[in-house]
Amino acid sequence: MDINFIIVLLMIFLLIVGPFIGIMHLRDKARNQQLAYRLNTINRVRATPQNNKIPIIKKQDNASWIILRNIILFFIIPIPALFMILLNDSIFFMFVQVSIYFGIIFVIYFSIIKIRENNYKKAFNDEFPNAIDQVIRNLRAGRTIIDSIKTAGEDIKGPVSEQFRSIVDQVGLGKDFILVINDLSAQLNIPEFTFFGIVLSVQQETGGNIIKTLSSLVTMLRGRHLMRLKVKALSSEGIMSAIVMGGLPFVAAGVIYLIRPDYFDVLFITSAGQKMLIISILCELIGCIVILRTLHIEV
Repeated sequence: MDINFIIVLLMIFLLIVGPFIGIMHLRDKARNQQLAYRLNTINRVRATPQNNKIPIIKKQDNASWIILRNIILFFIIPIPALFMILLNDSIFFMFVQVSIYFGIIFVIYFSIIKIRENNYKKAFNDEFPNAIDQVIRNLRAGRTIIDSIKTAGEDIKGPVSEQFRSIVDQVGLGKDFILVINDLSAQLNIPEFTFFGIVLSVQQETGGNIIKTLSSLVTMLRGRHLMRLKVKALSSEGIMSAIVMGGLPFVAAGVIYLIRPDYFDVLFITSAGQKMLIISILCELIGCIVILRTLHIEV
């Protein structure tokens, strides 16, 4: 049997079986999320005194819609790759086209994840100093650190509120407070929350004035936020230059194509032109990534 035919069959098999494996994983993940949500709800209701009202708990999104959305994505994305495999005569160009296609898909996917992660961290960092201020006010009123975090989580909204409620719920289930803070710090990977965890851990072991320590932490966090804004303002010009430099070749190619559509035929018809086109696109992407990484400054 021809080796090329075996390779084509193997790739088609992977493109067909892969989505089913992904769907099974998503189904198990959705079930675990539903179970965690129910346990969290039961714990919060049990922790509420009988003479108080039952806390209002936001209803979780329906997992079936989440699964349906991912099913559509899993089955639609492989379709162009299947057409590339079936309609291409050359194994080499088939591999190149499929690799570029899935490379673009992965770049878009991880870019969306990174953008959502950065937006979450930004919202968290914007709210976190005010949340610590709320904790400090509760401590001055004579409450414990757990009660202070619980009250702050109920009074504020957003990512910080979710994490504070998660801390209270896990401590209510019997987990050690510092262990919960350290686990959450490793999960979030946000330096500001890591500092908060270090302050609480040191205070738990050595004692001291936690109100004064948290006040100093709030001042430091707000200073970091101002420094981050200054760095963003100073690097915005370089970022805009990188965007212009990265998009200029594509804009120029589009203008030339509108003026002379046959000018780029050699890049799509001949094998040498296709290789040059692939290499030039890869070099352009590498250059854009290097420029963006150079302008990225951690504060």
